[in-house]
Amino acid sequence: MRNLIMKDFALLRSGRLLWMGLIYTIFILVDRGESDGIFGSSTFFLVFVTYIFVNYLNSYDYMYHGDQFLNAFPVSRREVVESRYASVLLLSGGFFCLAYGLRAVLWTFGYPYANGIVSFPQLTIVILAVALYYGFLLPLYFKFGYERLRWLNFIALITVSIVSSVMGVLMMSVPVFRSWWMPLTSAGVGALIIFISMRASIKNYKSRDF
Repeated sequence: MRNLIMKDFALLRSGRLLWMGLIYTIFILVDRGESDGIFGSSTFFLVFVTYIFVNYLNSYDYMYHGDQFLNAFPVSRREVVESRYASVLLLSGGFFCLAYGLRAVLWTFGYPYANGIVSFPQLTIVILAVALYYGFLLPLYFKFGYERLRWLNFIALITVSIVSSVMGVLMMSVPVFRSWWMPLTSAGVGALIIFISMRASIKNYKSRDF
C-alpha cells in the first residue's frame, strides 16, 4: 500500500499541483480568521484544495485507465482502496498542520489575525466536513468510476460546505461546542464514518468489472 500512496503523491508532484499547497499557505497568511463557518474562513479552502488534489488523481486514473493497469499487477483491490483513503487523510491532515502550524509561528511573532490559531469549533468542522464529503463520495467513486460522478462530486462539495457553514454558526452560538472534547467527539464520529465508508468502497471495488 505504501507504494500506491507514493504513486499518488508522485502524480501530484508531476502535475505541479503542489503549487496549490503554496497558494493555500498564502491564503492562510492573509485570512483574518473572523468566521468559523466553512465558507467564511480558511477551512473551506482546506476542503476545496483537497477536493482538487483527489479529483486530479481520480481523473488521471480514468483518462489513463489506471484501474486496469493496477489490476494487472499483484496488488489487491483492498490495497487500492485503502491507499486512496490514506492519501485523502494525509492530504487533509498535512495541509491543516502546515497552515495552522505556520499561523502558530506567526502568532508568536505578533501577527494579530493568528490569535487563537485554531478554535475547537473550527477543528470540529474540518474533521466532520472531510469525513462527510469523502465518506459519501468515495464508495460511489469505487462503484461507478470518475466519469459518472463528476457533477455529483461538485454538488456534494457545495452541499457539505453549506452544511458545515451552518454548523459553524450554530457551534459559535452554543458554549458547549467550545469545549475541548468536541474535536475529540467529531474525530470519533469522523473515524467511524470513514471506516464504514472504506468497508463499502472495498466491497464495491471488489465487485466492479474492468
